[in-house]
Order: sequence, then structure tokens, then C-alpha cells
Amino acid sequence: MRSIRVGSRTLIASPVLRSYWHVAAERQRIYHRRLAGMRGPWSEDEILSAHRFTNAYRAADRVSQELIRTQYDGPQSAEDVLLRTLLFRFFNKPETWNLIEQAVGSVSTESFDVPVIDSMLEQALSRGERIYSPAYIIPPPPFGARRKHLNHLRLIEHVLASGAVATRWLLGDFERRHAASVSEPSRADRGRHADTPCRFPRKQTLRDLAPKRRLDGLLELRMPRRAEHRPNRPVRGLLTTNHLTPPERGVATTS
Repeated sequence: MRSIRVGSRTLIASPVLRSYWHVAAERQRIYHRRLAGMRGPWSEDEILSAHRFTNAYRAADRVSQELIRTQYDGPQSAEDVLLRTLLFRFFNKPETWNLIEQAVGSVSTESFDVPVIDSMLEQALSRGERIYSPAYIIPPPPFGARRKHLNHLRLIEHVLASGAVATRWLLGDFERRHAASVSEPSRADRGRHADTPCRFPRKQTLRDLAPKRRLDGLLELRMPRRAEHRPNRPVRGLLTTNHLTPPERGVATTS
């Protein structure tokens, strides 16, 4: 079998590894074919054609695109961007974000009001609405509230009140930013292994900040018709494919 050197590790190009990259590459080709307006089916792979799979790049998913929009809408200070990122990603649900905007208007450190947002979300819960996405679970931090959402709002309030912490979330390499995020109150306060469920969403949230840190003003794309909510509005964060030849479109990256 062929071996591949990745950093200090040697990987064997097994059939499993080949299958992994086939799925990733073919899923990206499907994305670009849809983006180009081609009619389906977009792949000859029976499994990928019959079942739903996430995009090869997380930033291409519909909800992540909504997050990218919220990052660029409104004031662009480190604290404002961090606020909107945390507030959106804790709930991970565009409908909840719309409720929050109804309550406080354009979300910024000036308009962020925990009691007002809490009241709006309580009303939604009383109507039987879900305010959290079921995509993944973000455990509530220990801020003493009965409701999970209020504990999350208080955590954001705490982060903003910490001053320099907000800047550390956005500056430096991933390891330093992760250390800054771990310093915030979480389920880690409740036991040796209690923080395990938090690790994935915490790292994902840090990655959510990457497009704003690295790609600001560099890249634009238009969403596929099925996922577009605001026609004719360019969205930053991913590559367009107009400059690529057809073979290259299957391997385009955002790095």
C-alpha cells in the first residue's frame, strides 16, 4: 500500500482512507455543480445522490452562512464580533436569532440586554417553540439560572465584562485562543470529566471566528438557490468557482 507523510506521521493509503477522501471530494463537486446552477442529479455516486450529507466545508452549510452574515452585519470591534458569534452559535438557530433582533434590534455590545432577550425567548418557549438547534448539545454554564438559555446569556455577559478576554478569543493562534475560551466558566467546574461534551462546540465556535479573522474582504460567493435567503447579496467566507476549470472545481479549498 502507498504511504503518505503528514507532518511527523506516516499514514497508510488504505481503502478506508481512499473512501474518506472520495466522499469529501465528491461532496464538494456536488456543491460546486449546484452552485453553478446545473440540474441534478449532481453525482453518479448512488449513496451521495440518495442521502443527505453535510458540505465538505462547514462554512458552506446554510446555518454557518447565516452566522457569517451576522458577523459582518453591525459594528466590527472584537467584542461586537465575538458577541454576535457566541450569541448565534449557542442557539445555532436562525429563527432564534431573528427573535433576538426583534427584541434588541441590531445586535451589538450597546444593544445586548440580557433581561430583554430572556423575556423574548421565554415567550417563544411558552408558545411551544424550540429555541435551540438539535444539531449538537451545548451544555449550560453554571450561572445559577433555571433556564439553559439564561445561563448562556449570562456567560456572554461575563465574557464581555472580562474586557481583554474578548480580544484574546480573536487574536493569536488556535492554541492560545482555545486556552482563553477554556478559562471561561463551563461544565468543567462540575467534575473532572464533566467538560467533555463542551470540547467539540467550543472548538467549533473558535473555528467559526476564523473566516472573520482570516478572510475579511478577500473572498465572496453567492449561495446555491436552495439555500439563499437574501437574493443578489454576496456572502463572504468561501471561494467562487468562476476562475476554475471544471477539473479544478472538485478540489477547491478555502485555505
